Amino acid sequence: MNPAEEKWEKLERARKLFGLPARTTRKEVVERYHQLAKRFHPDHGGDAEKMKEINEAYQLLISFCDNYPIEIKPLDNTFDPVDFWFQHFSEDPVWGKFTDKKKRRG
Repeated sequence: MNPAEEKWEKLERARKLFGLPARTTRKEVVERYHQLAKRFHPDHGGDAEKMKEINEAYQLLISFCDNYPIEIKPLDNTFDPVDFWFQHFSEDPVWGKFTDKKKRRG
């Protein structure tokens, strides 16, 4: 296994440990960490080894969130939900009959 695959595997294990979906936010990572820390912290009767595992997973996830490059630019505003609907459903026997405005009003 190459280093990149190894890193992704560690991230995947950390994500699963936290019970997070594949698409998540930094805020969700932090919130889940706080929940797990309250549950497993040794000062509150939790397991020290489990807390160590949670801390390592948290550091890995937060590091990824903080260092992952994102593109900041305006969204493409050419998308029209009405056009999308008609392109995909206008020929549908259920939805297609409502595409002609004259038929709806007449």
